[in-house]
Amino acid sequence: MEHQSDFKLIQTFGAKAAIFVNVDISPDSRTLAAGTKDGCVWLWDMVEGRVLRIMEGHEDIVSCVSWSPDGTTLASGAGDLAAQYEDRTIRLWEPGSGKTRRVLEGHLAPVIRMAWSPDGKTLASCSADQTIRLWDPESGETRRVLQGHAGFVSGVTWSPDGTNLASSSQDKTIRLWDAHTGEIRNVLEGHADWLANVVWSPDGTTLASASADATVRLWDANTGETRNVLAGHVAWVTGVAWSADGAKVVSCSADTTVRIWEAASGRMDHVLQGHQGPIISMAWSADGATLATGSIDHIIRLWDPESGTTRQVLEGRPDWPLTMAWSPTNEAMVAAGFSDNSVRLLEPESGTSRILQGHSHWVWGVTWSPDGRSLASCSLDKTIRLWDVETGETRRVLEGHTELVRGVAWSPDGATLVSCSGDRSIRFWDVNTGTTVRVLEGHTDSVRGVAWSPDGNTLASCSADKTVRLWDTKSGETRRVLEGHRGLIRNLAWSPDGETLASSGDFGDLCVWNPVTGELLACYDRFSPYRHHLVCLEFLPATKMRPSLTDDYLLRIFSNRSLDTELSRKAGQ
Repeated sequence: MEHQSDFKLIQTFGAKAAIFVNVDISPDSRTLAAGTKDGCVWLWDMVEGRVLRIMEGHEDIVSCVSWSPDGTTLASGAGDLAAQYEDRTIRLWEPGSGKTRRVLEGHLAPVIRMAWSPDGKTLASCSADQTIRLWDPESGETRRVLQGHAGFVSGVTWSPDGTNLASSSQDKTIRLWDAHTGEIRNVLEGHADWLANVVWSPDGTTLASASADATVRLWDANTGETRNVLAGHVAWVTGVAWSADGAKVVSCSADTTVRIWEAASGRMDHVLQGHQGPIISMAWSADGATLATGSIDHIIRLWDPESGTTRQVLEGRPDWPLTMAWSPTNEAMVAAGFSDNSVRLLEPESGTSRILQGHSHWVWGVTWSPDGRSLASCSLDKTIRLWDVETGETRRVLEGHTELVRGVAWSPDGATLVSCSGDRSIRFWDVNTGTTVRVLEGHTDSVRGVAWSPDGNTLASCSADKTVRLWDTKSGETRRVLEGHRGLIRNLAWSPDGETLASSGDFGDLCVWNPVTGELLACYDRFSPYRHHLVCLEFLPATKMRPSLTDDYLLRIFSNRSLDTELSRKAGQ
């Protein structure tokens, strides 16, 4: 008989646009990691229910996340089974700083799941390319490739002693592998449809598998025989997990429910309901106190099987500033783009602000017209908006880019707006008519920023291809390509006299160039204190200072005379 659960929600984490594809809980049971459909990795404080960090780097769906046993590294894998394979990488992150430690490349199709060996010295990943790869996380090298499945590999799990691996597949089988030799030890068959995942019990004696046949099977890990079939879901079972003591098995399904089963008897104990869409990911905390589930309803739910109490319900997504620009005519006003899709006109001294709404996704760039009467903003929604600063109304929407628009810059005479995009192009717009007058191509990866020289004759652009390009604004020809950065370049700034160009990017790199000769005048390698990405860059007279926004969501203030004077404040204050 099916029992409606008396379990209660601990917390609900929500986001307006993020669909949480996969979740995992840190070994200390304090931090939740979630991969999203828009290519981000979110970290949540499970005690306070607040977002700690949103990490970017993947170019596709983050299909899986996995914490190392010691909690010092988070692995994320990418790929969209329903689309072209744009990103098939695994990233190893430092959770505290949000920095990428290493990028692992080798899979030829989306990465579906990952699992760390018990000693943390090997990472296993499985993919739609029908393989399992064993990686050395220190070197990033592939130690071994396991082949044998006849369909995409949907799950991988280590035995508790680290000597064996189990994998599940679209081919309806589970394969057991010798972790040292890569040899197949056994093939388990019984499911009537493809498998979504497989996990090893804490004592190593049993395997649990989830399948599109709407069942969970428990297998004897030694003999390969089916011990029990857990039936109750009415749609495909998307995930399965064990409690820390091995006494319970939990399953989640496209039928929007979570079911908890007695492992020994196969009896269903509870049905957890609350999600409004298929549940596609699940994790049980190491201390056994919390179960996390993620759904396409944009919600992560934390369930408490012990106390049955609701601690807190959180909804909405944090509105973090992503970019900023000071008014050229009003030193008391700054424009900022936010992660809640808004543009805000802020007056820090008086504490007043106005909100401009119209974009349907994060606002990545803002720029003022030279007379300060108009503002341009660009967004992940692939559009550029021109705003009347006085009224806050949208004057025009510029469309033409085929990917997210990363940056915008107004020409010194105010007649032309230039934009750059993930589609690798740069567009020149007539601000009066809203038409494209020129398209520049040359970068081999996403173009992240653009900046006009003070005389308007040269345009600088920076890219994820690690280069800065200088363009003749009249002919559209490339004048020079500047190389020297170690990673993608995010920002550019010209000195007021046009004789110096600065660029900043990942790894804290800050480079200063002679734009005429292309000479690298200075390079601040891992420039302190900017150990995160520098997101705003601006030349100013030595008597003035302006905030520079870093992706740890702090506003840092520095002068360009010494490049080391700083003052930190929380964003938005």
